[in-house]
Amino acid sequence: MKLAPIIECLRENCPSFERRVFGAYAWFNIDDSVSPAMPCAFVLPSGVTAETATTSTKYRQPIENHFSINICVSLTSDDALGKTGHDYLEDLKEEVFKAVLGLPLGYPEQTNRIIYFESQSVNTSACNRARLVETLDFAYGELLVGSITAQQRIIDALPVLQSVRLKAKDFSTTDEDDKLVTAELLTK
Repeated sequence: MKLAPIIECLRENCPSFERRVFGAYAWFNIDDSVSPAMPCAFVLPSGVTAETATTSTKYRQPIENHFSINICVSLTSDDALGKTGHDYLEDLKEEVFKAVLGLPLGYPEQTNRIIYFESQSVNTSACNRARLVETLDFAYGELLVGSITAQQRIIDALPVLQSVRLKAKDFSTTDEDDKLVTAELLTK
């Protein structure tokens, strides 16, 4: 899963962030000494789930990519309970939804549109009492196909099929008839 297209989409379509949208590295290295201007957002990978692959003819495996967007807002001294901050988060969530929900990433072409499935407020040591953070969880489906697998490389390395010989027997209740070939096909 590539995060750069999502980060860029948020930077371009969420004016309240003023392009302050960062990736996982910035989130995991934030502390009280690193304090980006608020509001800001961080896009983090959350994992991948996969369904069973089908490989009878060509490799096909549906997977679901999960990512989170952490939205950070400042809390003012007169908003110790975070009521104003929470309302501001709701406004920012609307911007994020307009930017990414239903977005087809197009890489690869077998990618479904982004869907939203959960959110939660975050209380973490990375975010001190001056920040309120909400995590929005998203997912998009993708279909892994043969062209990006080892199976396709193996198939491509096979020699060209030169001929096929098929023999058909008509099976009956007596063993004598089983030995007779009733049809034969040879193609070149």
